[in-house]
Order: sequence, then C-alpha cells, then structure tokens
Amino acid sequence: MDQVQTPREVNTLVRGHWGIENRVHWVLDVIFHEDASRIRTGNAPQNMGVVRHIALNLLRQEPSKGSVKTKRFRAALNDDYLKQVLGI
Repeated sequence: MDQVQTPREVNTLVRGHWGIENRVHWVLDVIFHEDASRIRTGNAPQNMGVVRHIALNLLRQEPSKGSVKTKRFRAALNDDYLKQVLGI
C-alpha cells in the first residue's frame, strides 16, 4: 500500500471517497426516499439501509434498459420482473 505523502494527496483521496458516497446516498434518497423515512427506533434504520443497498445493487445489476427508478417501479407492478431482478 502506498503511503500518502502530502496533505493535498489526503484531500484528493478523501474528496474522491466522499464523491462516491454522496452519489450512493443521492440515489438512495431520490429512488427510495431514504431521507423521508420515519423508521427511527432500534436497529430498524440500519436494517432498512442494508435492505435499500441490496435492492439498489440488484436493480443496477439487472441488464434491461431503464433507470433504477423505472426498474423499481416495474418490479413493484410485475411479479415476473421482480423475480428476474431477485434472480429467482
């Protein structure tokens, strides 16, 4: 593993990491309305976060054309497509 030499390199690495994190969270909020979730007690928020990430990854892996939002809507209306997304 390479050592980071300068504060500028640290800044570049951190900004790159947060850019990826922000894109994931933006998608989760826009597609799954994560920020509006009223799930707040116990482990439920973390558990639902994991479920949303799994759903997002499954929808992204599904090869048909269309946005993740469109695929999610289609899976909600069509059990056969949902099974295809889930791989069952």
